[in-house]
Amino acid sequence: MRELPPFVLATVRFLIASAIFMVIIAVRGWHILPEPQERIPVLFLGFLGVTLLFALQYSGIYLTSSAQASALVGAAPIFIALLSVWLLGEQIPIRTLAGIIVAFAGMTVVISHGSLAGFRSGTNLIGSSMILLNSLSWALFSVLGKKYSFRYHPMQLTGYVSIAGTILLLPLGVVQAIFLPVPFHLSLGTWCAVLFLSVFCSVLGYWLWYKALAHVKASTIGVYLYGEQAVTFAFAPLLIGEKLGYALLFGTALIILGIVIVARRDI
Repeated sequence: MRELPPFVLATVRFLIASAIFMVIIAVRGWHILPEPQERIPVLFLGFLGVTLLFALQYSGIYLTSSAQASALVGAAPIFIALLSVWLLGEQIPIRTLAGIIVAFAGMTVVISHGSLAGFRSGTNLIGSSMILLNSLSWALFSVLGKKYSFRYHPMQLTGYVSIAGTILLLPLGVVQAIFLPVPFHLSLGTWCAVLFLSVFCSVLGYWLWYKALAHVKASTIGVYLYGEQAVTFAFAPLLIGEKLGYALLFGTALIILGIVIVARRDI
């Protein structure tokens, strides 16, 4: 993030991931494109799960801390539960509603840094709002994507979504590269970070997500997104020197408590 602007970083990350997926699709002998009647839905999934998701996420991280962003990304399981009611017609129990309220309280604490002054910070509020919209995008991507997880091999579907999202993301990356300074030679650390994001997060991570969606309820899978908080809180102070305030820790604890309450209906 220090060397590459957000859209450029996301574009490079998914160009590499999409190239890997294209090789896998060719080796496995799958069709290079999904079925004609499903191309528009897959394109929309690519927009939600790649283009919009990372445009919001990387821009939001620029305007807030990685720890705060990680906490707010944890809103995704709550959004998944709400969208399941709306799109799948599921009933929402009182316990689930209670969990949503608790998690919302936690998000409020995280956004505000534990005081009303936090809401008056324009940069923090904009960045936090972007991360929340990012969570909503991932939730919609997960709920809609579950239907297609039964129609394709998880790796095949992941490849289609990645390629579609990369095509839509490419113009944003090119425009940002034109107007913002991008170093011609990137440091070894930046290339290692980009390759890690491409291989382990975009290829392996998305494949495992769709593989899980084919066998488990989306609302149940969402619980495991909260592992991000543990990893972020463990490594953010060590790797980039971020400080974890009491408000952030308390707010995150409320978010986790809320999702545990929601998830108990499926676990």
